[in-house]
Amino acid sequence: MFYICEFEFYDDGEGSVAALCLNGWGGATFGDNLEDAGESAADWLTCMVDDCLMNRRELPPVELGHEPQRGGMIVALAMPRELSNIPAMTAADAARELGVSTARVTRLANAGLLDPGRKPPHGVQGFR
Repeated sequence: MFYICEFEFYDDGEGSVAALCLNGWGGATFGDNLEDAGESAADWLTCMVDDCLMNRRELPPVELGHEPQRGGMIVALAMPRELSNIPAMTAADAARELGVSTARVTRLANAGLLDPGRKPPHGVQGFR
């Protein structure tokens, strides 16, 4: 699945800004120059799509054809993302990473503190 989203890229005097063009979803990122801002926008879009996939939330509908609002240029970014693209680990790997037992990981998951659909604490990715 490809997810497409438009961003308005413009110069704010300190660098390049990439503002999300998606009704109901505000947000922007930036970079030292256009290329850097483009990489930041791609990372941001990847994280947004991954979060929706992991939490089983519907992705916002694709909206194309935006006009610049800040004197910049509109660029569409397309990200190939599926749930299988998101790094995951086993419960045993999560236990090692967290420095706890596998039983503790199970208890954390049962308590809703670790979930395959959410990012666990300490930077550990979801587990299977």
